[in-house]
Amino acid sequence: MKKFWLSLGAVILLAFLLMPLAPLIIIKITDARPPSVYLIPNGYKGWFYIVYDVPNTPELPKLDDKLEFEIPSNGILKTSTKHTEYGWAKDEYYYVENGKRIKIPEEKMIHGGGTSGTDYKGKSYEYQMFFVSNQKELELQSVDLMNSELRESLFENN
Repeated sequence: MKKFWLSLGAVILLAFLLMPLAPLIIIKITDARPPSVYLIPNGYKGWFYIVYDVPNTPELPKLDDKLEFEIPSNGILKTSTKHTEYGWAKDEYYYVENGKRIKIPEEKMIHGGGTSGTDYKGKSYEYQMFFVSNQKELELQSVDLMNSELRESLFENN
């Protein structure tokens, strides 16, 4: 009988400790966005960037309620679309060659994906960055976002 009361006490204590996390769990469960599709040139390896809200650039196309990101061979996609969709989703990543899509295994080849913001020459920018390749190559690559050449490539002529 003593074991029962100890077990019951442990369950009640655990429930009491986890109760403050319940709202966060509910928010995370419902914090979803429509999935996106990333179309990457076949064989591309390295970092790619998406810079949002860039005047005089095309909006992102939407197909079946999914935003499509067609990454150019230089790895920098600029779009006039504002980055308004946050949360989790099961995104899709494909290498594309001659219109044919080849699924990229996300868990082995896609890293990053975070959204960030920066100021450059008095203007604010929001962007995402991803790394396409295996974990070992990711560890050998570093990104210096303060590098003037990279910043110019991402944010000049916008």
